[in-house]
Amino acid sequence: MSLPRRLLPDQLHAVSRRTQLQARFLTPTPQATALISYSLILSASRHPTAEVYAFCALSNHYHCALCDRCGGADSELPAFFRDLNQLIARGLNAQHARRGALWAPGSYRNVEVHGQASRDDQLLYIWTQPVEAGLVEHPEEWPGVIWLPEDIGTTVTATRPDGAFFGGPRPTEPLPSALLRAEINAEQRQIRRATRPKRGKRGRTKRRQRQLDRERANRKAKSDAGPAAPAPAAPAAPASKSRSTLPDQVSYTIPVPEGFESAEAARIYFRRLLDARLAEIWAERAALGLGYLGRDALLAQDPFSQPPPSPPDFERNPRVACLDSKEQRLALYDDLVAWRGDHASGVELLMLPAPWRARFPKGAHQRARQLRLLLAAYRAAPP
Repeated sequence: MSLPRRLLPDQLHAVSRRTQLQARFLTPTPQATALISYSLILSASRHPTAEVYAFCALSNHYHCALCDRCGGADSELPAFFRDLNQLIARGLNAQHARRGALWAPGSYRNVEVHGQASRDDQLLYIWTQPVEAGLVEHPEEWPGVIWLPEDIGTTVTATRPDGAFFGGPRPTEPLPSALLRAEINAEQRQIRRATRPKRGKRGRTKRRQRQLDRERANRKAKSDAGPAAPAPAAPAAPASKSRSTLPDQVSYTIPVPEGFESAEAARIYFRRLLDARLAEIWAERAALGLGYLGRDALLAQDPFSQPPPSPPDFERNPRVACLDSKEQRLALYDDLVAWRGDHASGVELLMLPAPWRARFPKGAHQRARQLRLLLAAYRAAPP
């Protein structure tokens, strides 16, 4: 069981999610970009208290920075990422003609961001991901979904994709990923043919022969009983319409982070920081003689390809980001450990015969919701 996550009101979070085996399912093709953009804007518009400031979807993972305005049992942060991950996974599975989980289990990472310095560092990290990874030279050249400083305060709009998952027709021409999946399925069929059980003289298995015998007996019984009464005419089929209940078009206004008088002031401030960080990255890559992959080579990648395997790096999984001072960061960790202890005490009381005596600390989400439902049921029960 994973550790509980604290969701405090007006808390900034930096969240990332990775695909299965780091496969490049999120390769920024026009179809995938339209799908991810629509899913992001729809999820953000459904849950307005989860204010999204920055977002970047790379080939095998995404980064998101957002502020939780409610927190606790009323937080919409879990529901926002539930809708976002679900829409992206189902839509891309339909595009790539695949089944199964798209996101790697345990790849959801949520970091509490405290202080202005940590906020700026996390936003710059998201905006510079395509450049730092050597994919494109400028963030504006990234063909996928990325919300840059110039987008702060603006309204972004997306139209519902035409894919089969969203109620539209299936593509007449299969995508390259679907063709690759068809080749894999053909190889698997050849393997099954080579290992299938032996057949009789007529090329039938015993199971198939028994099935044919039953069908032959049923046909003979129907012919002996005589012709059946004609069935009534079926009503005319209604005109075909979209099966999707999702809106045709969605919009979302990217909010302005706290501490700025206007959206223009925020755009100027973050653009200055972004230009300085980009200059550092360019200098480091030039000193190492590293180039950039480019748009054409990026879009030519196979969505089912994976990076070469590497040994585990045993990197840390931080839950708190604070660059103001080491003492403040350690104090935040101590506070988080104490909060987890109070949460565990509430879970123990929740399992007792009198669960309404349980108390959860501020910032608890799922358990607090369960306790609220139990209290409502207890008060509504007759004495």
